[in-house]
Amino acid sequence: MAILIKCNESDLSSGDGQTFTLPKQKGVGLTRGLEVFVWVSERPREGQPVQPGGLRMRGEITDWEPATGGRTTVSIQIAERLSDGLGMDDFASVVSQEVRDFHWRIHRFRHRRIWRLSTAEREALHDALQPRTI
Repeated sequence: MAILIKCNESDLSSGDGQTFTLPKQKGVGLTRGLEVFVWVSERPREGQPVQPGGLRMRGEITDWEPATGGRTTVSIQIAERLSDGLGMDDFASVVSQEVRDFHWRIHRFRHRRIWRLSTAEREALHDALQPRTI
């Protein structure tokens, strides 16, 4: 299993350790060592500068704990990073129902959130990230 953290550009720090406090999708189980993909919203709030969105990083959970307001704090160690976001247009060559469902699911909400990924979604993100990392 893998998860996706959908965040805003302002949630990211420059180091290889990242910490996010976000709501999570129901049923998402978190464990140390779990693979994490970080997706920056491609739909910034009105009035915000447009930054390259999409897939930006891959890493693994180093720690997590419940936070207030139904949120969870997740710390991750980044293993791979993209210089520019890899948006949904870059997945056009992946013709699968799972990827279309993934696109619909994360674009339906602008909100930051921790999502569970299906095996097919994880493989599509992993394959797209491989040749483009810095």
